[in-house]
Amino acid sequence: ARVRRSGRRASAMYSRRKLKHWRRRKNELEKMGMRYNEGRYKLSCVVRQDPAHHVYCCALNTVHPAHADKLATTAGPRAYVYRLTPDGGVKLTQCYVDEDDEEDYFACCWCSSAARETSGRPMLAVAGGYKGVVRVIDCVARVVHVNLRGHGGGVNDVKAHPLRPHLLLTASKDESCRLWNLDSAVCVAVFAGEFGHRNEVLSVDFKPGVDPYDASEREEPGGGSSGGRNDVGHDVGKCPDDGDVVFVSGAMDNQIKVWSTRGYPGLVRKSD
Repeated sequence: ARVRRSGRRASAMYSRRKLKHWRRRKNELEKMGMRYNEGRYKLSCVVRQDPAHHVYCCALNTVHPAHADKLATTAGPRAYVYRLTPDGGVKLTQCYVDEDDEEDYFACCWCSSAARETSGRPMLAVAGGYKGVVRVIDCVARVVHVNLRGHGGGVNDVKAHPLRPHLLLTASKDESCRLWNLDSAVCVAVFAGEFGHRNEVLSVDFKPGVDPYDASEREEPGGGSSGGRNDVGHDVGKCPDDGDVVFVSGAMDNQIKVWSTRGYPGLVRKSD
């Protein structure tokens, strides 16, 4: 009881000091003709989701310029899609619930298809924390576009290629990273083994500006693009690493690894 009273007394003293500091600072600003919150950041909106589940990931749509106001979040077995409103608020537009209540989505990212019939549609990839299944959802048709299976453990992170967003990269508890083609549902490559991580992989990210299709393969990558533009209409510049997939990964073995597919020409093209 004595320890509990001491803790409460210390907390009350800290709160009084904080309040005293706030009042002093407010008075100083008012003497200068300024309001206390002028020039400071402010909270414009709060959204409370299911309190039984943590919000592990949130992602704005940077893939589709026409849908830049879309926000995706994952919590428990649910994936939410919100629309950012001009007044600083958010509005729920879609919610997807996994058939298994025990599933827990750890990560999500926006991606896009390169196929002719679905090119340009905003798609959301959500990564399962328990089953290890990556579900790609077509947010226009509101159906699951494809399920990517192959990991032997939960998936901690998922990223879409910045130039070719039909290519996905995943990091898993099975100590591996995998590169996927969501149009063909093919696992392009597995990065693990002798030179791989020795504990679960927590995070991955692509090197920007590197096109996995080299100059000779840019005519129709994925069956839908042409010339020097990618699947969603962004310009693709020339880079000495073109034709290569370069990415980094970080894991619980306290190591950061840089991976490259150099030496395997046409690797991505063969998965189309």
